[in-house]
Amino acid sequence: LDKMFRGAAPGDQLAWERATPLGLSDTVNGVTLGIERAYMDGSQIVVGLTSDGYMYTAGATLLVDGRDAPGGTVYTRPSWAGSAHRMVFQTPGGVGDHASLELVIPRIWRQEPDDRRRVDAEPSPVFSPNTFSSGGSSFPSQTPVRGPWRFQFALENHGGTGWRGELSDHTAGVTMTLHRVVVSPTVIRAWVSWSGDPLRASEDDVWSASATLVHDGERFGGGGSSTTGNRGEVDIRRGSDDPAGSWTVRIDQLSSDPGYPPKHVTIEGPWVFHIEMPPDGDPSL
Repeated sequence: LDKMFRGAAPGDQLAWERATPLGLSDTVNGVTLGIERAYMDGSQIVVGLTSDGYMYTAGATLLVDGRDAPGGTVYTRPSWAGSAHRMVFQTPGGVGDHASLELVIPRIWRQEPDDRRRVDAEPSPVFSPNTFSSGGSSFPSQTPVRGPWRFQFALENHGGTGWRGELSDHTAGVTMTLHRVVVSPTVIRAWVSWSGDPLRASEDDVWSASATLVHDGERFGGGGSSTTGNRGEVDIRRGSDDPAGSWTVRIDQLSSDPGYPPKHVTIEGPWVFHIEMPPDGDPSL
């Protein structure tokens, strides 16, 4: 887990540094899973999970004070000696300074030891909750182990804040509208939508918006998120402990899916917005 988080984005590294040690474990059908540490702020919950042997998790459900936490993306570093899993959820709304959590993992995938083509040092693959199905695994020697594994624990909420509104800017024939921004100690996200004739130049409908945010002279940038249609989410895996006050949100560029040339289209901005982030806004996603 330490190796995995050292190679993660700055916000995820900070989440691991501030995570609460838990030391939990559960054994089902001969397989032991454990939660070493976990972290929660107003926007995300990060869980460091371990397993004995070469395993992939197949997603999980997480309840926070009885509320469903969306997400559950799993980043896995498999190893024959024991595998590490970083699980990321979105914090539901209305969570207080502390919360009770219940994590349920319905099944995992075990890599049988007759296939040694995989090596422990390779980069961590990324999987969403339902990556593997009974016929869809790219590793023929993987077999499912059914749970469920259950963990109950309490976490401090490290906070955050959010802004909601409707601000628009028009550049290069495209109208960009900013709808929402959330800032926690570990992540910044902005929701935008766009419209205009230049968007018709691309034959596909998948776009990525890159952005730069500035607060108290500090720049947060590089985040972008692809989406289908005219709405998108900019995701910057770095946050702020003191987010209240003036922010400049600049959408630098819109680009269509680069995987399908010659349809790739780039529309240069910037589209610029100025907002006042409240000290006690809702940072939940």
